[in-house]
Amino acid sequence: MRSEPWREGDRLATILTRDYGKVRLQIKSGLKSGHKLSGHLEPLTLTDISWARTRYGDTAIEASAVEGFYGLKNNLDLLKLALDGNQLLEKFAPEGHSENNLYELGLRWWWLLKGLAGKSDVIPEGTQQRGCLESVGDQDTIKLQIPACAGMTKGTEAVLGAQTITAAFQWQVLKQEGLAPETGRCVVCGREMGTEGGALDAEAGGFKHRECGDSAGQIYTPAILKILDQFLTKPLEFWRGKSVPAADLTVLEGLWREFVVFRVD
Repeated sequence: MRSEPWREGDRLATILTRDYGKVRLQIKSGLKSGHKLSGHLEPLTLTDISWARTRYGDTAIEASAVEGFYGLKNNLDLLKLALDGNQLLEKFAPEGHSENNLYELGLRWWWLLKGLAGKSDVIPEGTQQRGCLESVGDQDTIKLQIPACAGMTKGTEAVLGAQTITAAFQWQVLKQEGLAPETGRCVVCGREMGTEGGALDAEAGGFKHRECGDSAGQIYTPAILKILDQFLTKPLEFWRGKSVPAADLTVLEGLWREFVVFRVD
């Protein structure tokens, strides 16, 4: 997930593993040109790794890159999304024990972003996937439609697709950590949100009707709440080949910041 200078001539790599959660590995002489592990322990790289636990900490012994995600790394728009999302993974990844769901979610997200960069989006054997848009219902909120499995989108559509998948990934990370907002019912009165939308009550962990207390903040429309509910409930693969409109993504980004600042930061 991250690599940085460490002590004299060494590097420190922060990795997310299937079996041990988040691990920080020292790479002895890792800053030296031509080091044998160079390129194998870089951000956004799927790698087979062996390491040893020494009195100085966990130290990388061998590493072999399985997938470099070069199409993703060579697209600046997608690269920025991936690096920002990695910070979220690093924040919530546990240290010293397994968190398979978070590992699988992050890896599936990487592969979907790579597909939008125009490269193969075949997910490697051993990684869970749910097929090609297995569930395609509730599309009335999606105004930009691209047929499932019809090939990767380009240009603006690719960026919108990547932003959509990344937004879904971010909300699903919160859901896995038990921090996702309640979208279906008012957190004050308990009734369904209905057709008028509602205001965010971050302290209560969800949305409330206009008439339920102080609703001086932004009122989010039913369409926005429905997209948010889809982000939380649909598998990431649901969003492959389709995008949320840019204006709605802007609203959802503001909602994300408002909710995360209170609930997480």
